[in-house]
Amino acid sequence: MPPPSWVVLKFGGTSVSAPESWATIAALARGHLARGRRVALVCSALAGVSDLLANAVQAARRGRRADQILTQVAARHADFGAQLGIRAGAPVRRRLRRVHERLRAARRDRCVRPETAARVMATGELLLTRLGARWLRRQGLAAVWRDARRALVAAPVPDGEHRPEAWLAARLAVPQAEGPAPAWDAQPARLVITQGFIAGDGRGGTLLLGRGGSDTAAAHLAARLGALRLEIWTDVPGVFTANPHAVPQARQVRQLEYDEAETAAALGAKVLHPGTIAPLRARGVPLEVRWTARPGLHGTLVDATAPPGLKTLTVRDGLCLVRLRRPPAWQPVGVMADFAACFRHHGLSMDLVSSSPDDLRATVDLKANPGARERLGALVRDLRRYGHPAVRHGLASLSFVGRDVAREVGLLEPLARAEGIRRVHMITHAANGLHANLVVPEGDAAVLLRQAHHAHFEARRRAGPFGPCWSELCEPTPRRAGATP
Repeated sequence: MPPPSWVVLKFGGTSVSAPESWATIAALARGHLARGRRVALVCSALAGVSDLLANAVQAARRGRRADQILTQVAARHADFGAQLGIRAGAPVRRRLRRVHERLRAARRDRCVRPETAARVMATGELLLTRLGARWLRRQGLAAVWRDARRALVAAPVPDGEHRPEAWLAARLAVPQAEGPAPAWDAQPARLVITQGFIAGDGRGGTLLLGRGGSDTAAAHLAARLGALRLEIWTDVPGVFTANPHAVPQARQVRQLEYDEAETAAALGAKVLHPGTIAPLRARGVPLEVRWTARPGLHGTLVDATAPPGLKTLTVRDGLCLVRLRRPPAWQPVGVMADFAACFRHHGLSMDLVSSSPDDLRATVDLKANPGARERLGALVRDLRRYGHPAVRHGLASLSFVGRDVAREVGLLEPLARAEGIRRVHMITHAANGLHANLVVPEGDAAVLLRQAHHAHFEARRRAGPFGPCWSELCEPTPRRAGATP
């Protein structure tokens, strides 16, 4: 008979930091094991620990001691272990002693190399998963701890390359339709606990996967295992038709297609990271976002079978608009290439783009492009060769996301004239039909979001894969610890 198939369950910092959540984690693992599956648990660090480790790295860069910070890290894990009934002191102290030695050596030179920072920042995940493995074994589950750096391997950083992003925001290659499973897949363990956020370089080095790295790690692991599914367990019950904290009437989206989920994440939806989707799509692994607080509630399923249509509205702030005015001319040869080349030369990504015979416009996502703000001045100087450039800050985008949503682009026009909106700087729709966008001042985005949601989801009951609204889901209900879906 073929070996049992894997399921991968990822738990974020808020989920793993509540001791009562581990009863849910154990129950979920037992449920899958009872169905004959193999289970991989991918865990983030305890909430706040990664920030403490980042502070320790910053202290060493300034030539300061990080002892007090590392003492706080040790105390967090000792307290958490005590809540789980585990004495965590000695193993935690041993690993943090190595961290202290690395930072002390770096402090002498007031230079923390990115590869050292990566090793230090990986400590939270390594400590938490060790504690989790011990607790699971005490519950009668044969959990085996595995090092994610042996399962997820990125290309080694070239010798002499010290750019921080090479080590702290590494990228894993998207697996092919068929590819080798992690080395530890051949071993007999049926329940594995491992880390999110970190990867290896194949030479003993540690790489971090940057923002959203735990979700990305889980997705790549699921793809490499050819898993039946990936479940991301978090503090919300899935994706909604809008940010429910801004729009309490937002409805749960029960199903998204891979491209829709990737687009929504890139355009401001916080539940998923865009890097999560590509490896799952390549291997056809479905993803479900689940709510740790209510494990019996189904969340948002991401696969290849979702119906088309508008699914969600997203908002991103922190945008700036780069505008180039020039003498009007239809079909000028190379003008867009020149415009784009200036962005490329300065390491800036063109986000949303619009053009006319005498006006080229592109947004830059300052939050997604570290250091972009400092490079804008040089970009403007280069653009003066082609026209009259200008930069406007403090903008946000409101995006309509869903397959074939561009057919509904006419619905944006009334919003562009909505009461209380000072100015719409740009209206765009994607060539692939997955999103349409309005770019407005940041202060107008929240008003526009509520008006758009009311018009498209509340005033008429839009058909599609939608569930209850946020306020209905959050009504107090009895919760049985460890309930299995």
